[in-house]
Amino acid sequence: MEQTNVKIKDTKIFSRLMKFAGPVKKAFIVSVILMIVSVGMSTVMPLVNSAFLEELGKGKIEINRLYILFVIYVLLLIGIIITSYFQHTLLQKAGQRIIYNIRQTVFMKIESLANEQLNEIPVGKLVTRVTNDTQALSDMYTNVLVGFIRNILQLIFVFIFMFITSRKLTLITVCVAPIVLIASIVFRKFSRKAYRNVRKNISNMNAFLSENISGMKITQAFNQEDKQIQTFINANDKLYKSSFKQIFIFGIFRPAIYALYVLTIIIVLYVGSMKILDSNYALNFSMIIIFYQYIERFYNPIQQLADQFNSLQSALAAGER
Repeated sequence: MEQTNVKIKDTKIFSRLMKFAGPVKKAFIVSVILMIVSVGMSTVMPLVNSAFLEELGKGKIEINRLYILFVIYVLLLIGIIITSYFQHTLLQKAGQRIIYNIRQTVFMKIESLANEQLNEIPVGKLVTRVTNDTQALSDMYTNVLVGFIRNILQLIFVFIFMFITSRKLTLITVCVAPIVLIASIVFRKFSRKAYRNVRKNISNMNAFLSENISGMKITQAFNQEDKQIQTFINANDKLYKSSFKQIFIFGIFRPAIYALYVLTIIIVLYVGSMKILDSNYALNFSMIIIFYQYIERFYNPIQQLADQFNSLQSALAAGER
């Protein structure tokens, strides 16, 4: 087994973990196809909303056209629900099969270790490898991987639709993208280190509890209770501080992304209203409504990517161990 103090590159860890996805690659391919269909329908919905509002704003309302737009909207909504359901079901089944194989592989590896290696590694750490660390990988296979693809595709689709609608407002919307990129790079650097410390301290805590609970009679026989309590307090304190640092790092990143989202909405609404008042620009309220909805669809994937990157860091830290 890998030593815990050995730092392995993320790409190497990821390639190792992807080997376990080979037997269920068909399920992942079908899930990606369903995801593309779902993202496409979701991206079209703001256009339907805008057409509906434009129809209501006309002096003479055509009821039949409103009915058609309403039916299209409902069909899109039903299509998104159905594709999302089958995609989620396929991913959960595939993910559980992968974790089942990983647990088997890890347990067989532990059984193949020599007696000297088993004596060097505390029992609690071995238990953590089979339970906690493998469970941390589950979310990566069921949500993170396909979620990354979904959010990236949604960003691309939304950008294309915004660019077709209005190039000027699109450029204003993406002008904050470099700030988001820099924040993501900084976040990745600090979060990776924080996750390593959390996984290490969890493993040490489990090892300490396993060894001391099984050897409690010896501890009591030699009157070492106070010493072991102090050791436990120190281990618990390290775990608390590392977990708090991890939450603190993530707690800074996500509000920063949300602040950029609000700032973008303010800029677009301001510039858009000025363009509407200027007769030289072919811009109307329906475009502003479309952009308002698309901005939300543009920044939601970025926030979800932050969450998924959070889960990915945890999975890579577990995979490294």
